Amino acid sequence: RFENIQLFTVFMASTSAANIMGVNLTYFPSVSLAQRAAKNIVGIINLPSEDDAARTIKKEGHNGDITFTNVSFKYPTHPDIPILKEVSFTIPVGKSVAFVGPSDCGKSTIISLIQRFYRPDTGSISLGGDLIESLNLDWYRGLLGAVNQEPVMFAGTIRSNLQLGVERMLTDGELEEACRQALCLDFINEMPDRFDTDLGAVGKAVLGGQKQRLALARAILRNPSILLLDEATSALDSENQDKFLTALKAWRETHPCTVVTVAHRLSTIVESDIIFVVHDGIIAAQGTHEELLKSCDFYANLIRGWIECDRKKKKKKKKKKKKKKK
Repeated sequence: RFENIQLFTVFMASTSAANIMGVNLTYFPSVSLAQRAAKNIVGIINLPSEDDAARTIKKEGHNGDITFTNVSFKYPTHPDIPILKEVSFTIPVGKSVAFVGPSDCGKSTIISLIQRFYRPDTGSISLGGDLIESLNLDWYRGLLGAVNQEPVMFAGTIRSNLQLGVERMLTDGELEEACRQALCLDFINEMPDRFDTDLGAVGKAVLGGQKQRLALARAILRNPSILLLDEATSALDSENQDKFLTALKAWRETHPCTVVTVAHRLSTIVESDIIFVVHDGIIAAQGTHEELLKSCDFYANLIRGWIECDRKKKKKKKKKKKKKKK
């Protein structure tokens, strides 16, 4: 009996050891991946400082043309796929420009490069003749106001989210005016604590369209010299989008700035001073809406596709309304 107990004990110990080894082996790939990720993070942290804060900070209000000169770029995660190929163009200071083209042609990449989220592989980007990487990063980004297709709202109140990027404390009057222009004041007024309403974790208390309008208000409150709109009105219906564009036009009359737009709606780009047509990583054409319709078949076909898409969406909405009435 004693020998049987010993054998049983050895068997159980062996089984437990095997189970533990099995469990650990399943985690080995994850552990290895985590180690590599940690090594990359530590490597970035330990990179030599570019002494960005010590660079010459341009005088407040300094601005100028944004110029891309022979810019090529590939994302680090896809080094075999060229996104931009020796692109050159100039965005004149104070003008409204738009980038149009099919999906994944490089439009949003241009916005990211302007924001200095990436550096071009070759070529250069300058602001008023100065290379943007030579400018103090905090000062440079202080010139920018940006609204993306999927804006981020942080945990906290509406007020704290709108206050981001503004060094002085904003008054309720300033918040109300900006939110009125961005078409979000109505739904804020319906919330229990208005500007002091808690948005919850990562802004879960507001929907996509509401987030987009809050992000628009946040950008306006920064009083930017350069306003970047990357599909900034995609979550708005056509009626609210028209209202916003009218409000933005009125705002620009008292707050002159350069506006750079990426969009897939005709109404958002038709009045731009310059439209750049992006296709297969290059600037295929540029001009006003009327000029491009006459001179660029690719642009004309693109616009026809947008109009047809809008027409189909309107038909679907009408059908849904009829069904609800029945």
